[in-house]
Amino acid sequence: MNIQRTMIFFALFCCQLGNSQNSATRMPPFPNGVYLTLEQLRDQTPAFQANFKKSLRSSGDIFLIGGNEIKLESTTDSITEKFIKMKVYAYVKNDTIYMNGMPHKMGLWYGQAITSGNYIVFSGDHGSSGSLGAIGAGIAATIPNYKILSLRTGNVRDFSKDYLLERLKDYGELLAQYKNEDYPANLQTKLKYIHELNKITSPKPISNKK
Repeated sequence: MNIQRTMIFFALFCCQLGNSQNSATRMPPFPNGVYLTLEQLRDQTPAFQANFKKSLRSSGDIFLIGGNEIKLESTTDSITEKFIKMKVYAYVKNDTIYMNGMPHKMGLWYGQAITSGNYIVFSGDHGSSGSLGAIGAGIAATIPNYKILSLRTGNVRDFSKDYLLERLKDYGELLAQYKNEDYPANLQTKLKYIHELNKITSPKPISNKK
């Protein structure tokens, strides 16, 4: 399955989940615009408005230099490619969040989020032929590598079963349900519980970071 078809599949999947999630989640949808810091994204206060054009990078490009799947370009000359690559923290358009890999040392360009709220799951860096070897990079370039951002702390981690178990430990009923799932490491299963956490958690920072 190539990157484009994978992204289309998950876009359709997220539309289904988003319809039920948006009415229940504590946070309203993120306003359109350019976010330059974690604090702006957490507070849902974009620095300014801009119209960026989205394109999917080829698997060959990702194979050679690594990075993330989505390239964003400004439709005006006033915002340079370097600024978009290096200075922007996140970009939101039509309720879709695009996370820049650079602030998290995850390579160039952007990953598309598939959740919205305190916990943001997005496709992450695929690595390059230099870092993974030719065979490894060729496989990695076609498989989404999902990361998760906690707005509460600004930490980005692998979206793993272990991460979810740690987040659920303070919510006994949800934790028990998750442990009884037939396929707890399955992406759709994990997303179901992140959506639940996004309904009941706040992105406001607390002293006990998670």
